[in-house]
Amino acid sequence: MNDPDNQVFINWSESAAFWDKHRDARRAMFQPIIPALCADARIPDSQAANSYTVLDEAAGPGDVSFDIAERLGPKATVWCTDFVPAMVQIAERTALERHAANVHCRQCAAEDLPFGSNSVDAIVCRFGVMFFADPFMAIREAVRVLKPGCRFSYSVWGTRDANPFHHTVQDVLDRYVPGPAADLNAPGAYRFAEPGKLAAIAHGTEATDVRERIFRFEIAAPIAFDQFFELRTEMSDSLRDKLRWMSSEQKAQFKEEVRQNTLRYFTSTGFSFPAEVLIVSGTAA
Repeated sequence: MNDPDNQVFINWSESAAFWDKHRDARRAMFQPIIPALCADARIPDSQAANSYTVLDEAAGPGDVSFDIAERLGPKATVWCTDFVPAMVQIAERTALERHAANVHCRQCAAEDLPFGSNSVDAIVCRFGVMFFADPFMAIREAVRVLKPGCRFSYSVWGTRDANPFHHTVQDVLDRYVPGPAADLNAPGAYRFAEPGKLAAIAHGTEATDVRERIFRFEIAAPIAFDQFFELRTEMSDSLRDKLRWMSSEQKAQFKEEVRQNTLRYFTSTGFSFPAEVLIVSGTAA
């Protein structure tokens, strides 16, 4: 899957350095989703008494993997996987920095997992399935490697309108660099924002007890607007690409308009945006 002509691969490869640069803020922003994913995958909320294996798909720099590894303790094994080598390298470095001996990093695609059948106790994926080349095959693979009766859980973004962390910047950008509406059947942030869409794919596999729920939380971090703007425009490949077409004067004006559009979400201690995601989970028969 590390095809140099694969645009998703290219985009995420270019984004890796920025995801690493903003890792402290990123971890704070999206940490609330981890307990929800774990709950729906039925991952214990205390240290594992016996051997226990978790697979984190499209793990990027490994935020979810390290949180779960710390929660489950030394008897657990957490596989931190991603199809982008640069993301895996960041996770590997972080594992060394954090002395996380129970985290193992592996480059692989979710559609072709290098794990034996019936070998994994739980699978989680935070904001990755929207970018999979073949979500149906990925869920079939998840069901294959899960032990019978064990669960997977995937989180995906809800609608753009329900997530001002995204649309307060995008709404301004669309006035500067208009373009066609996103293809909601192609890889992208809102690919599975429509309720029932990802669940229907899961129902079509061998998964049982497929469930979907809305999870609301706050995307928050103790940073001021300038750092927020840098984070948003550097971590998003689409924003980086569109900003390349702006003059210096346009960029300055764009930043000021984003400041005004996000003002209500900032205080003297940082920002907090209401957010809405869908969590889809299922069981291996």
